[in-house]
Amino acid sequence: RVNWTGDDTGAGIDHYEIRVDNGTWVNKGSLNSSYVISADLGLNSVSGLHTFSVRAFDQAGNSAVDTVTFILDLDPPEVLNYSPQGENVSADSLISITFSEPINRSSFSISVGGSHSVTGNVSWSGNTATFTPDKELKDDVHVYVTASDVLDNLMSFNWSFSIAEAVEPLTGTV
Repeated sequence: RVNWTGDDTGAGIDHYEIRVDNGTWVNKGSLNSSYVISADLGLNSVSGLHTFSVRAFDQAGNSAVDTVTFILDLDPPEVLNYSPQGENVSADSLISITFSEPINRSSFSISVGGSHSVTGNVSWSGNTATFTPDKELKDDVHVYVTASDVLDNLMSFNWSFSIAEAVEPLTGTV
């Protein structure tokens, strides 16, 4: 929502016009002093830098423009790195995932399983979440993560890896 005020000590405000980016000016009358930015002004749901402009006209035909710049973020976070990966992973491995931007930590969910479900604790360092399993991992492990950025853009990501088979030491006499 964009709010504005206008004042003209001479002839008084006649009307306001608004626009997003370089779109068409839209007359909002003299009583409106706020607007919820939406697609009807040409904001085509494109992430990035945008401008919102208000043009005030007084009764004498004079006008003045004020502009505010804002960033529209509709893009979900991306995964930059995750581990472990591949085969023959150690059974006591930690599971980590690094995101491209800050995560709303209350939205973060990680499910670790495969032939068995694994519980554990999550810790954070910057944009990296690390899952510490409560017990050793076994067999094929599947990881499923969901998270939102601070603007509630939701993402999901999953991957699998395999745990190295435990090798029992040989005992005996030769």
